[in-house]
Amino acid sequence: MGVACGAFVPAHGYASVRSVFRKYADAHRDDGTIDEAMLSQMQHEIQALALQVVAADGAVLAHEWAMIYDFSEETGADDYSLDVCLASRNWFSSYWPESLDP
Repeated sequence: MGVACGAFVPAHGYASVRSVFRKYADAHRDDGTIDEAMLSQMQHEIQALALQVVAADGAVLAHEWAMIYDFSEETGADDYSLDVCLASRNWFSSYWPESLDP
C-alpha cells in the first residue's frame, strides 16, 4: 500500500460533487475546532460516490481511499490537492517508483 499526493485539476463533473469535498474545509473552523459530525457525513458521502482513480495512461488504479482537498474559497484561487491511498504497493511503485524507499 502506498500514499500519493499532489495537485488536482478538476474535470467538468467536479462541480456536481464539490460540496462533498468542501465539507473538509468547512468542518475546520477558524477558532481551531473541528465539526466531527460534518467530517463523518463527508466520509459517508465520499464512499457513496464510488470514485475511481485513473492514471494518465487511462489505467484504473485500485485504491483504499481518495480525498480531494478544496480550499479554493479560502484562497481565492484554484487551490485543490489530492491524496490517494493505493491498495497495492505494486500499483504504487509502477506509477511513482521514485517515491518508494530502496
